[in-house]
Amino acid sequence: MASCIHPKKVKVYNEIYGPSKAEIVRARKIANAYDAALATGQGATTVDAVMIDVPIAGRSRALRAFSDALAMLPAKLWNRHTSPRLLRNIDDLTVCLS
Repeated sequence: MASCIHPKKVKVYNEIYGPSKAEIVRARKIANAYDAALATGQGATTVDAVMIDVPIAGRSRALRAFSDALAMLPAKLWNRHTSPRLLRNIDDLTVCLS
């Protein structure tokens, strides 16, 4: 786990340790496809010829929720206090904001 000593380094840590835009897009695609499959009574689905089941969908949903939460933060606050890979879950995000 990395620690930020100076605020100017946070952006670099975010770029290095944070999820890429492609990872976020894929997580959204997987989570949405799995949610649609569940709505039709299926327990699994495929995305880009890869089977998606509960564990994979769970990770994708978590990344989607985390990305949505970060999108609601003002950029100034995000750059000063957080990095996606440094925070383990939404509860950590709440602690970081307080």
